[in-house]
Amino acid sequence: VTIAHIRRTTVLHAFVAAFFRAAFLEETVKYLAVRRILFKDYVVDSGSLFVYGLASGAGFATLENVTFGLMNGFITVFVRMVTSIPLHCCTGMMIGIYLGARKFLGPGYGCCQDFLYAMVGPMIVHGTYDFILMLPESVPLGGLRFPGAFAVLMLGLVVCRIMWLRIDGICIVHVKDMMQEGKVSHPRCCFNECDCCSELCVQQDPMLSEAQQQQLEQQQLELHRNNSDVSSASGSLRRILFPELPTCMTREQRCPGCGNNVHVQLFFPSECPYCGNAFPGPDNTQFAAPREPPDVRGVQSETGLPTHHRQQQQQQQQQQ
Repeated sequence: VTIAHIRRTTVLHAFVAAFFRAAFLEETVKYLAVRRILFKDYVVDSGSLFVYGLASGAGFATLENVTFGLMNGFITVFVRMVTSIPLHCCTGMMIGIYLGARKFLGPGYGCCQDFLYAMVGPMIVHGTYDFILMLPESVPLGGLRFPGAFAVLMLGLVVCRIMWLRIDGICIVHVKDMMQEGKVSHPRCCFNECDCCSELCVQQDPMLSEAQQQQLEQQQLELHRNNSDVSSASGSLRRILFPELPTCMTREQRCPGCGNNVHVQLFFPSECPYCGNAFPGPDNTQFAAPREPPDVRGVQSETGLPTHHRQQQQQQQQQQ
């Protein structure tokens, strides 16, 4: 066996270990953590997926850092704190940004395509970073090993910023206000949710599917009402055959406050990300989350008496 053969073998081993054993498996775990909640009703703001991706990367990096620290000591923890943790956060943010564009801008990818497209960027950045560090000592890199890995990390952050510009124009939704109004549910731990795994195969937001179905029903009702008018019926028939259904959670609109083109939320009140101009939500509440019935036993009526006391008085008057 020649020295060149050994060098090629070790470099190949570093490539496989960096891109497949490390990058692919680790980024898949982070992707599944964010993809599981992509179509939850409380994920109504594109920035939240950015934060969820960051949280998945930071959580995985923390667990990995603790493991390496127990095996190799505190110095390894310190070095990885300024290198590997930012890398995992960067790739997690890339996954969150892509899934945010998937939901709120509607590229229309399927489950497998969605996974592949979301994994390409993080795998390249993560794999290249690990590959530089895993190259054998026989490779003549000199003192460029750690500067090269740091340059890959900076490049990944630049790519992450460029990806963010794609969803920068999506209007902001105040999620906590929507929770207080009962329009979205409160998040829970994944162990308390029965659809922890089935959510990974959901292809479209349930609210968007319901809106499309209701719009089709309204168009069919319009066709039924106008069936006596041939021209109107033909126009309605064209709308039935080729309906203009919403394809994502937003629609593009020019902001009257700043004049920029923004993507306004279809189902919730939102604000322009540039000037804060408010866009009202839909008038109906058909997409709101189910709310608990109010307790009327202590509610005051217009006469100043609690509601149940007033009902008892009305019943006594009817009996008399």
